[in-house]
Amino acid sequence: MPKHAARKQELPETIQRLQHAFWDSRVLLTAVELDLFSALSEGADTAAAAASRVRAAPRSIARLLDALVVLGILSRDGDRYVLDTAAADLLVPGRPDYQGGLRHAANLWNAWSTLTDAVRAGTSVKPRREGAARTAHRENFIAAMQSIGMRRASLIVGSLDLTGVRRVLDLGGASGAYAMEFVRRGDGLRAAVFDLLDVLPLTRRYLQEADMADCVDTVPGDYLVDGFGEGWDLIFMSNIIHINDPAENADLVVRAAAALGPRGRIVIQDFVPEDDRTGPRFPVLFALNMLVNTRAGDTYTLHEIRAWTDAAGLNWLDPIETNVPSTLVMAQRPS
Repeated sequence: MPKHAARKQELPETIQRLQHAFWDSRVLLTAVELDLFSALSEGADTAAAAASRVRAAPRSIARLLDALVVLGILSRDGDRYVLDTAAADLLVPGRPDYQGGLRHAANLWNAWSTLTDAVRAGTSVKPRREGAARTAHRENFIAAMQSIGMRRASLIVGSLDLTGVRRVLDLGGASGAYAMEFVRRGDGLRAAVFDLLDVLPLTRRYLQEADMADCVDTVPGDYLVDGFGEGWDLIFMSNIIHINDPAENADLVVRAAAALGPRGRIVIQDFVPEDDRTGPRFPVLFALNMLVNTRAGDTYTLHEIRAWTDAAGLNWLDPIETNVPSTLVMAQRPS
């Protein structure tokens, strides 16, 4: 079959699939927001019992439960809905493998619903959160960073040569998941998390839960304006450059470079698209996530990042590709 004819045959199915793709995620996120999985894990395993537990209409809960069965999250035995151990470990808060990013994903749903207006405006148009809503959003975001960090930190930090590294600064380190992994892997290494004053109480809570409050320091500050001290062997920037505009990132790299000791390194972990932005899929789509959620954030190519490190007087090192959607971009201060 000619290429054009094959595409003409396949494209309608692709469009049909995409136009309904949000159905699956909305089912999962609604169940999370209702805390339905906790109800099931505690024995409310019929539609009536679950509806009573989460304070929802029995008929609509039954339809939601049936959808979760179809999606492969639950199974069904007569009138009973079964949340098996594997799913419960991922979906019930407090379990060791709980996917803490789910509530943050529910927050993102609201932001993505503004995409049309954001594309027209060229910036985020979502309403600003205040008070309790802002606090809840911050806690959900940090919980998401902790969940992702705990799954990826071993892989990411394990990819780095830490020979001679004694002091690590984790800029915008949120929960401290990466800082803790640096301490675990480094011989006598000391790490510090640099983040906003209202974030650090959450950081210290995660450090205490991991029994690492004595191993990781916390430093209050705004990485867009404040200095970072001096003499760091490695400054780690995990998923922060995509929040900023190019000028902010250029300045950030200059100030980080000034804080490095001789032969100190900057390591940037981020979602890096190809120079022509035709792939990979996740970094290309994540640029839109930054459009709806930030003033001027974006994803940045290796060419763009190298321009900042070159301007800061750093020597470019070979990037490291990972088996997650991140690339490790590195540059070193001359001796």
